[in-house]
Parts: sequence; C-alpha cells; structure tokens
Amino acid sequence: ESVFRSGWTICLEPLSPPSLPPPSPPPPPAPPSSCATALDLSTQTSPMSSSTVGAPNTYRTSCGGSGNEKIFYVEVPAGGELTIRMTSNTYDSRHETRWGGSCPGDNSVACTDDPDTRQHSWTNTQGSAQTAFFIVDAYSSGSGDFVLAWNVPPLPPFPPLPPSPPTPPPYPPGEAPVPPPTSPPPLSPPSPPPLRACGRWLGGGGGGGGG
Repeated sequence: ESVFRSGWTICLEPLSPPSLPPPSPPPPPAPPSSCATALDLSTQTSPMSSSTVGAPNTYRTSCGGSGNEKIFYVEVPAGGELTIRMTSNTYDSRHETRWGGSCPGDNSVACTDDPDTRQHSWTNTQGSAQTAFFIVDAYSSGSGDFVLAWNVPPLPPFPPLPPSPPTPPPYPPGEAPVPPPTSPPPLSPPSPPPLRACGRWLGGGGGGGGG
C-alpha cells in the first residue's frame, strides 16, 4: 500500500515600498519689488550715479513705460521744497515724482517722457513732513545708467524765545515791606468768684430759757 502526501511551503518576504517620484524642487523666490529696493536719498550725496540695469520691473509711471525701474525717496519737511532730476542718462527713459502714503506714493507731482533731464519741483504745503518718491523708468522696455541730482534745503531753525520779563519786587526799592496788621488775641471770659460754704439752723427743739 502506498501513501501519497502533498504540502505547501510558505515563504514570507518583506515587501519593498512602492517607488515614488523624486519631490519637485521648490519654486524660485519671487524677485524683489522696486519698492523693496528703493533707496533713501537722505543717506546719499547729490549727485550720484545709478542704473536700472537688472532692476525689478514691478511698477510703471503714470505716463507709461514698462522697463526696469529704480525708485528713490526722501523726507521733505513741512514748508520744504524738493528739486530733483537726472542730469544725464544712457537710454530713453521716463521719470515721475510722487508724494504721500507708501511707496511708490499716492499723489503724482509730474511725469515726464521728454526731455529726460527735466527737473521736477515740489513744495510740501501739508503742514507736516511727507515722503516724496522719484521713479526712473524706461520709455518702453530699455534700461541703462543715469546720474541723479536733488536738493532739499533744510528749514531755518526756529528763532529763540524772548527772555521772560523780570519779576517786579513786591515793594518799591529801598522801602521795607510793611507787615500786615495782626489781630489781638481773643479775650478769655472772666473766671467766676470762688464759692464760700455757709449754713443756717432751721429746726426747732429745746432751747435755753430766757429770762
């Protein structure tokens, strides 16, 4: 008699994780805006050389232009006057002066296409210090170098206050002050006279005989 036996051999093997595509690289950071790279003219000396080559292109002047631009700003005191212009440049540009609010300014003073060297002036009549902005843009899409000149005359200092008048003496010179009259001390009420003890016999009773 023959016996046939069968069976299974089970093998357990670790599963490999599925292959995932490599992660995508992060997007490049956004280029800085023209306002983020704006230059404070109070930290510079006029005239100065500058350039829009490689500068951001995030704003345009109110009279056109879509090239790289450079923005400058300066605080103008109340009553002060700003004069600013490009004295020369190497490309066809536009420029605009604005003031108030945040960059690039809420109010336009002037926007110029030609000539590129036209001077802008603005007097601050707002009663408090204001920030003025100067934008150098391209006529269309060009860029280049330029020389910028500006002036913000400081206001004259306030005149000193007049000295206070001397305090007059409380009495004419050479005369001693008269003391104020004094009231007499209040009178004390008179003391009552001292009391004296006395007695009188009021009862009856035997008395001595009289004759």
